Amino acid sequence: MFAVRHARGKGLGIFATRHIGRGTRVLAEPPLLSITTGKLADVLKAANSLDDGKLTKLLDLSINDSKQARRASLALSILPTVYARLAGTRTGHTSLATNRQIVNIFLNNNFALGDKVGTRSLFPTVARLNHACVPSTQGNFNATLGQFTIHALRDIPVDEEITISYLHDEMALREARQRSLEAGYGFVCACSICAAGGHETSDVRRRKYHALLRRYRFLHRQQETQKGEELSSKSTISDANDALLLNMVRQMVDAYEAEGVAGRETASLYTMAARRAMALGREELAAEMGTKAMGLEKNVVGEDSPFYLAAHGALERMDFAPLAAGPSLAPQAEDEVLSYAPWT
Repeated sequence: MFAVRHARGKGLGIFATRHIGRGTRVLAEPPLLSITTGKLADVLKAANSLDDGKLTKLLDLSINDSKQARRASLALSILPTVYARLAGTRTGHTSLATNRQIVNIFLNNNFALGDKVGTRSLFPTVARLNHACVPSTQGNFNATLGQFTIHALRDIPVDEEITISYLHDEMALREARQRSLEAGYGFVCACSICAAGGHETSDVRRRKYHALLRRYRFLHRQQETQKGEELSSKSTISDANDALLLNMVRQMVDAYEAEGVAGRETASLYTMAARRAMALGREELAAEMGTKAMGLEKNVVGEDSPFYLAAHGALERMDFAPLAAGPSLAPQAEDEVLSYAPWT
């Protein structure tokens, strides 16, 4: 389905060797290396526990010149013997140069799994996927399989590079995206909506979205305050707000789809719309929005994922869990968050 080969200006990348349909599981991979703390010594300790074959696979991955990588390298340079002692003493694993490389690779390639203990893991094949601000695939950890899965967000033609997003805020403006990517990963993005002449239309849409999101959050907070007050007109105000908020959520969905963002973040917006429709007693619309949310979850995580099963159960019960004030924070449940933000 795919092959690893050179991507112009980006080192290695993953390319489709045949047409890949939307919703296809491109890859499922167990972690090579995992930690549950933010300590550099624990990264080195986990690496030292790998056999030689797995260590070689780790050391083959890319490094970067990001700010956080330079800070980590400086820390290792100042206290090399301390980190070597904390990490273990296997021959060949504890030289300063190797330790720097291991930490840099982990910083450049790990993912947060969103579990309660804060696990961050590295997946060697997934790590070959390069970034695009509107990617062709999305990655999510499947707790049932114990593997990180990659699903196609759209049809991917043969020979196209397969990409994911390294960013947590899917609708950030170009300037903010560039800052995050350069600080966290040490590169300047040149994808289709970052390249000169290609980002203006996207940024216009995204500014409108952020203005809408700010208004939504304001009205949501206002509604929550009103719910706590003993006002005779409370239900009328609440109904009016729910109708307005439902319309705003649907506009935010439109903005996501206009940008080509079609992953779990969009599914969470459909869930928000379903919640607002239920609050208005519009069960048919709620079912429609819930069905769209479930369909996106199916495409992005697969039917064996706890995320899909939760969405399917919510639709069956017409029970759409309340979300916080904005979709940039969704999904809200602690065990449902997958952050692409750099590890710190």
